[in-house]
Amino acid sequence: SKSLKVVYSRKLPGFMSAVIIGNYGNTFITVTDFKEITVWETESGKTIGNKIIHPGVVRVETSYDGKMLVTCSDAYDYKSLIDKSATDMKFTKKYDNEVKVWDLKSGKQTGKTLDFTNYFTIAKFTRDNRDLLTLSPADLPKLWDINKGPELKYILGESTGSMYLGGLSACGNFMVLGFKNVVTVIDIATGKPAYAPLIFDSNVTILNV
Repeated sequence: SKSLKVVYSRKLPGFMSAVIIGNYGNTFITVTDFKEITVWETESGKTIGNKIIHPGVVRVETSYDGKMLVTCSDAYDYKSLIDKSATDMKFTKKYDNEVKVWDLKSGKQTGKTLDFTNYFTIAKFTRDNRDLLTLSPADLPKLWDINKGPELKYILGESTGSMYLGGLSACGNFMVLGFKNVVTVIDIATGKPAYAPLIFDSNVTILNV
């Protein structure tokens, strides 16, 4: 068997809360202390642009053209949970549930902040880097036009109370949404189902696109 060679390593201050591979693998993203975000060039290990600060950040994703970054923050203070013992864990609300889009080169936020009422919002760029899909447990799936605010384009789905599963097709023309025992393929151009929903005998728990 062959051993792997370490090309380079980086030691960062603070608690490492996430390491994420960027789209196409050309970059990777580090998040420290659930707030400080740094984008790195995979091949050289050099940083790209300025550091981004978003307190409470739990999810990060780059756009497909590598020019933008979307961050999602959660209200709960996960850093304090990690610092406490298992018998002393308490969920403490400290931050806002927000989604922000950033210019990767400058490290500055572009457009307005999207506020949500519940935790663990997921945000994904469409393949053409023009729109943003958001999913949240207490909110309907929504598609946003990034260049206009972001401005709401479509509200998808019909009812809340259960987490929507979802993703975007590789071709960029469709999004797939799962809610309880129903899976629907949406045409991004129209915001309408591409064909009749798929109905299963039991709830869909994993949906990979």
